[in-house]
Amino acid sequence: MTLFSSGLMTPISDEKGIPQFLQHGTLVDQANELSLYLQSNKDTDENRDWKLVLLFVQLDQLCACEQQISSLLKRVVEEVDNAVQLLRSQLRRTIVSVALWDGGLNTFQKKMCPCIHTHTDGELRRQRATLTHILQESLSELMVQKHWYRDRDSFTVTLQATPLIKGLSSTGKPLGELGASKLTDELMLQLWRNLFQPMINQHNPGHKRNILTLPWPTKDWPFLRTEFNTPSNRRSNAVYPIQTYSGTKLPCEDLSPSSSIPTSVHELRPADIKVVAALGDSLTAGNGIASSPNNTLDVIRQYRGLSWSIGGDENLTTVTTLPNILKHFNPNVRGYSLGVGSQNSKQAFLNQAVPGAKSKNIPSQVHALVNRMKTDTNINFESDWKLITVFVGGNDLCAYCKNSLQLSVKNYIRFLRESLDYLHTKVPRALVNLVEPIHITPLREVQMDTSLKCPTWLLNTLCPCVVMPKPNSEALKVIETVNRGYQRSLHDLVESGRYDTHSNFTVVIQPFLRDITIPRLPDGRPDRSFFSADCFHLSQKSHTLMARSLWNNMLEPLGAKTLHFHQNFNTTFDLKCSTNAGIGAKSTSMLDLNREYKGVSWSIGGDQTLETVTTLPNILKKFNPNLKGFSKGQGQLQKGFNMAVARAKTSELPAQVQALIKAMKGNKEVNFESDWKVVTIYIGTTDLCNYCLDKNKFSPKNYSNNLMLTLDMLYEKVPRVLVNLVDIMQMDVFKTVKKDTPGCSLQQTSSCHCVFNPADNSPEIEELKRINQNYQTEIKYLISGARYDGKEDFAVVLQPFFHHFFIPQTGAGEVDTSFFSVDCFHMSEKAHAQMAIALWNNMLEPVSRKQAYNFTYDRSKIHCPSEASPFIFTKHNSQTELSVPTAEASTITTNLSSPVLPKYSNPIPVWVPVVVGIVSLLGGIIISWLIMSIVQHDIATRVKNTTKTSVSRRAEFRMCCLYVQLKSGT
Repeated sequence: MTLFSSGLMTPISDEKGIPQFLQHGTLVDQANELSLYLQSNKDTDENRDWKLVLLFVQLDQLCACEQQISSLLKRVVEEVDNAVQLLRSQLRRTIVSVALWDGGLNTFQKKMCPCIHTHTDGELRRQRATLTHILQESLSELMVQKHWYRDRDSFTVTLQATPLIKGLSSTGKPLGELGASKLTDELMLQLWRNLFQPMINQHNPGHKRNILTLPWPTKDWPFLRTEFNTPSNRRSNAVYPIQTYSGTKLPCEDLSPSSSIPTSVHELRPADIKVVAALGDSLTAGNGIASSPNNTLDVIRQYRGLSWSIGGDENLTTVTTLPNILKHFNPNVRGYSLGVGSQNSKQAFLNQAVPGAKSKNIPSQVHALVNRMKTDTNINFESDWKLITVFVGGNDLCAYCKNSLQLSVKNYIRFLRESLDYLHTKVPRALVNLVEPIHITPLREVQMDTSLKCPTWLLNTLCPCVVMPKPNSEALKVIETVNRGYQRSLHDLVESGRYDTHSNFTVVIQPFLRDITIPRLPDGRPDRSFFSADCFHLSQKSHTLMARSLWNNMLEPLGAKTLHFHQNFNTTFDLKCSTNAGIGAKSTSMLDLNREYKGVSWSIGGDQTLETVTTLPNILKKFNPNLKGFSKGQGQLQKGFNMAVARAKTSELPAQVQALIKAMKGNKEVNFESDWKVVTIYIGTTDLCNYCLDKNKFSPKNYSNNLMLTLDMLYEKVPRVLVNLVDIMQMDVFKTVKKDTPGCSLQQTSSCHCVFNPADNSPEIEELKRINQNYQTEIKYLISGARYDGKEDFAVVLQPFFHHFFIPQTGAGEVDTSFFSVDCFHMSEKAHAQMAIALWNNMLEPVSRKQAYNFTYDRSKIHCPSEASPFIFTKHNSQTELSVPTAEASTITTNLSSPVLPKYSNPIPVWVPVVVGIVSLLGGIIISWLIMSIVQHDIATRVKNTTKTSVSRRAEFRMCCLYVQLKSGT
């Protein structure tokens, strides 16, 4: 300023330093001393000289304990008002420029504030930044109310648009030895610039970022700025809609738990979860979720009861959170947080997330969480199944440029590994949701749009390393790389198998935040209603979408999880439900795999007709168009009597039978006592897929016992029923199904761990083959006796077409993958059609002559009942069938009254008897020729014997020849 006014005077000089009255006392005291100093200074003319007074409101001495914030702000604003009022009464020709100054936490403040010792550094930084912003807004309100203290032309007050924050450079980068000096220069320039430029839309010179450019007065703008020569127009007229409805409807019908408490984490149903918990940062702690759009101060408040992954306020119809979804499956689930408070509050319960937390803070959160679970009397630590959600990484990215070594990808994953290792070792029966760090750089759009009136400088404080770099800059590219590195490192850790060493614990990555799209208004601008008042934390609208996305990710298989945070934010999307039978039958992509195509299920589907969809009910409908019970379409609405559940085990089969009996009795179209019923049971693949995880539970004996309990229930409670008990297939052959697609490579292992993980010919796979065969033996032994032969209206028949299971091949000798869905494990619609035909044909074959292999006939090979045996074969009527001569029994009529029924074809190909007949004829001729030669030789040597003997020999030969020809079939 001496360049413009050589006679500039200041109470601060190189010789005397800062006067004592400017170093101590309140702002009012300092204002009074300054006024006295200026009035008594003989070198100044009080009435003629213009004076510039810089009034710094120091945050260093303020204590920002949460319960004191309101009173603190009021006290500071009152003090500034009193100081300015005093200056106005004492000075003439004066411009007072008010600025907030934050020099960082000092030793005095740490001793003065009791809350500092109970808050993490991250919490203190956020509280301090928010307090600074609120104080800035409050002082602005004061200036407006006081009309900038301009009751005369010789006095006015201005407010610096942005606080002066020591320790925060303009680039967000850490300060080196020269950094402090450079920062002082930057702050001085910021102060000088604010004296000239408007309070809004200030800009830093961008063409020479490494050169500090000093702005100069111009001919067009030669004077210092005041509110009246350059109005700031700081009041925001933006309107931010508040979401008034954040509830969700749950479409699921099957809300039941497992029939017994699962012993494997891979068998969990939603209703089996009894405890929920969460670890993370402010997005899990719930900062600002319910804050009004203009109440930045309220963002400090932690609305834990509304948090997406752990909140439990109200219910799902009004508040969408993961626990509120789980409450529909298990009303007694525990651990969710309620209301408002810190992680130490009683209502926080197992929400141990801490605002401002980084990855390095997660290990301490884990220890606190485990201690809370162990000491809570309402939690059975050993037996209750727990769902723990871990989400962290945003704050690491926000501060990465300040300490790239400490916040490196290597250290990020080290802290996460330490945390997960502790959970793996200390917490039994736990499923960990490991949510990928959010793709953070798209959030820059919100602060870049000035029309949204976001507190830009506050964002620069909260997340400098993400917000402050220029577009396409090297610094921004580094953040992008580290962001992706954090995400990728989680996959490397989990996919290593480190947490799959026992059956009661696993970690699953939920990647729905891998890529995000900023929600937009109809005019294309970012929709601020998805954000809290600080434009950094998320509002309840976003928490609602995150809860839905997390739930759906949990029900999506590995390799088919949604990777994008919902692209159309203005359109609601449904919650998914646990999938049941028919999974993946018509899927053409991994995203479609979980859809339930019940209408094309081989044994129970009834979509369309036999001409287009081959299923057992569609075959039976040719004989009885009034058939009841088959399932149609997708989902649960038209499931009929299809009680199958995806990934069900034999231990759950009795519960399915109970549900089936209840459904049949409750159906008015079914006469439970008099209608004949066909019930098809196929179970056991899930048992084999989990055998290696619990060999006792999934032993052949337990498999057989569960089947026996099921059949006993049907035998005792269901009249007039034929039970098709389908033999368990050979599971090891699935290892030959290979396809170069993500679905096959990623999904197979998760679909059937114990089959796909062991190497070929390993001891583990050989043991599984033996157990598989024992399953088949146990089924046969179970129904071979007379246990189910005591009633005329009940029969159970083993249908063995899966007994010798093989994978169809193409003409080139490769596996025909068209028989499988996109995950190379579930069956395609083509396979379901072939399975339906094989089952039907088995039903028409006598018990001792059933086809024991699969996938050999096409649709035209459907068999038909014969006139001699028009019934479905059971053990009893098969014995009658066996007493009929073979040639007679094989004569089956091919003409049915229904013209659309496919023509009958003998199960033995037509060319077989022709070839056999020709071979037999040739064999008979050769043998006859040999015999005739021998006989003729004998006659020649004995020609002189009696004629009677010779005739006798010839007669004997003719009879022998005729016998051989009959035996040979000629």
